[in-house]
Amino acid sequence: MYLFHPLYERRGLSNRLVLMEAFLLGLAGVGAAWVLFPQYAGLVSIFLAAFAAADTLQRLFERNQDEVWRRGDGSYRANERLAFAILSMFTGLVAGYALVSLAAPVETLDRIFRPQLAPFGGRTAADLVLPGFLPLLGHNALVMVAGFLAALVYREGGILLVLGWNASLWGSAFPVLVRRAAPGEGIAAAAELGRLLPGILPHLLLESMAYVLVAMAGVFLSKGLLRYRAGTPELRRVLEASVTISGLALLTLVAACAWESQVSTWVLSRLYP
Repeated sequence: MYLFHPLYERRGLSNRLVLMEAFLLGLAGVGAAWVLFPQYAGLVSIFLAAFAAADTLQRLFERNQDEVWRRGDGSYRANERLAFAILSMFTGLVAGYALVSLAAPVETLDRIFRPQLAPFGGRTAADLVLPGFLPLLGHNALVMVAGFLAALVYREGGILLVLGWNASLWGSAFPVLVRRAAPGEGIAAAAELGRLLPGILPHLLLESMAYVLVAMAGVFLSKGLLRYRAGTPELRRVLEASVTISGLALLTLVAACAWESQVSTWVLSRLYP
């Protein structure tokens, strides 16, 4: 969003600004898609938000490259900073979709977010059933591999499409589920969502970080293969970073699946006895 460019020039790419921009992009994407393509608004909004956020994400990767290769700040610190910046962008997108899903009529949401809501059927938050560890790990591992390949081929665009889909899924599904469980508008719907969050937020944060990390690894590998020749120390360093980050992503995903299948299931059983 070009309105944020002057702020980035003056204050830098702070996570707070990245989150705020992504939040507005999520709202703008849904609004524009709702007007232009009402039957496909849930899907079209992902592409609109991704197009608008691409410049900021590219700036984040350029900052990372500068920190690692020119300033010598250290790969770990630079990559950590990049990961939390992308996670902030994802959080902003989720918040934008969630606000729309709390404010719009549920019947409208069932129509425009049909692809996102289809896996949940007519369920409510009260009868939400989480899968076991192995089914979760298998499904999420496939998503992670798809995210890596998308980032490897499409780079920043691949990251935004994968994260945009998950942002629209989580941002629309959970508000709709709680509104079905306890019909209400405005403050009542937000309060019911706050009741659900302790049961889902920890594993969602871990899962989203896993996807962010593996997408970073894909972009690093893609750019390294294009920029450096085989056998050079630079390419070896990129390969090592990509493997390390992918391994960390896998460990994070395993932790997310374990938490979701055990702790989240227990918490939800107490929240919705």
